[in-house]
Amino acid sequence: MVQEVQSIGIDSIWPKYGLTETPYSTSPLKLFGTLPIDKIFANRVAELRELGTRIKSSGSSRTLVVGEPGVGKTTFGNYLRWMLCFQNRTLSKFVTTPVELKVQESWDSNQFLRATLASIYNASVIFEWKKNGHGIKTLGDVENYIKTTKNRSGGADFNTPVWGVGVSYGETLNLPDDVPGEVLEDFFLRVCKELRDQGTSLVIQYNNLENVNNDKLSSLLLSIRDFLQQDNLHTIFLGPPSSLAAFERHLQVRSVFGKDIFLNPLGEDQVLTILENRCKALRIPGGRYIKPYEDSTIKELYRSLNGNLRSICKILDDATMAYKDRVPCLITLKEIKAYSSQEVKSSLDDLSRNEKKIISSLMENGPMNPTEISGITKISLTNLSGKELKSLQKKGLITIQIDPNDKRYRIVGVSENTRLIFLFAANKTL
Repeated sequence: MVQEVQSIGIDSIWPKYGLTETPYSTSPLKLFGTLPIDKIFANRVAELRELGTRIKSSGSSRTLVVGEPGVGKTTFGNYLRWMLCFQNRTLSKFVTTPVELKVQESWDSNQFLRATLASIYNASVIFEWKKNGHGIKTLGDVENYIKTTKNRSGGADFNTPVWGVGVSYGETLNLPDDVPGEVLEDFFLRVCKELRDQGTSLVIQYNNLENVNNDKLSSLLLSIRDFLQQDNLHTIFLGPPSSLAAFERHLQVRSVFGKDIFLNPLGEDQVLTILENRCKALRIPGGRYIKPYEDSTIKELYRSLNGNLRSICKILDDATMAYKDRVPCLITLKEIKAYSSQEVKSSLDDLSRNEKKIISSLMENGPMNPTEISGITKISLTNLSGKELKSLQKKGLITIQIDPNDKRYRIVGVSENTRLIFLFAANKTL
């Protein structure tokens, strides 16, 4: 007998607020996404002017944009690229890639070129460079080279949707691992020359530096230094303050980079403006809009979470979904605290007394090495390193990284647990 399955009603909660989708997305704004970057992005006027002027005033530039995770580095870079390349597209002499390239720890100079060429090729297809007067003959040569190589080796068809290393957008040709470095270099230099001959400048953004060991990042930068200095090429690297050490290690690298751009957390009013702009852009035409938050709630979250927009949006989205049966209700601090307390209690109930002491010390003092933690918690260094830290790391509550300034030491910090950070800030206690 076949059992009849009862239909389950699954609907989005956001139309009940008069919105097409969540305004609390924690993903960076894309060049062309659901949220129109030209209508949503706000603030950073001074930093945009400084970097934009540098790019427009020089034939080639290299810039490191520095900021803590969640401060909006990727969105900042994407908006700058939108301004340069698409705000006045018919008049613009700048082109860019569809997405930022994510630097990988395994990269060497050849893999850097592979990823960059793949992204440039994809940009030429997606943005129709040839149609818009930016045709690059060398990209056809790259295509023919890969076709010939695959046919000779009996490899996969050319149209296989495979990206080069570190790139994740759409379809493009696959640049095999065994393409000789001198071939990659020749293609890259020829592409840059063709762009230069047209009077066109290329802007490329590289992300993910926080996931690359500073030693490896420093070596990579040294190996690609000459490639970065091509005329009409402007590169933007986005990273946390800890990555500064990799750029400072070699004078040959530091000397070719311009003044670093530092992004501080947005102001309280600026965060409110961004959320207002998001809700405005996502309103259903003709629908009845109900504001999903109170301004006072945003201000309290701002203070508790040190102005981190990503964390603010994460906790608002989670709390709204937790009360989905009551929407369209106004999510206030009361609901957020109740939901966060329940979630944190669930996470901490299974922790030992020592594990709670470690978490509390890290929340109070910030990232520390094991010796410092031992001194504060009075847990022996042997037990701390052999058992307690490994257990907390396995549970996803802490991160353990090599100290970028001294590889003999490890740095322990609380993972990006937004609810835990919020509750600790609100109550100053576990």
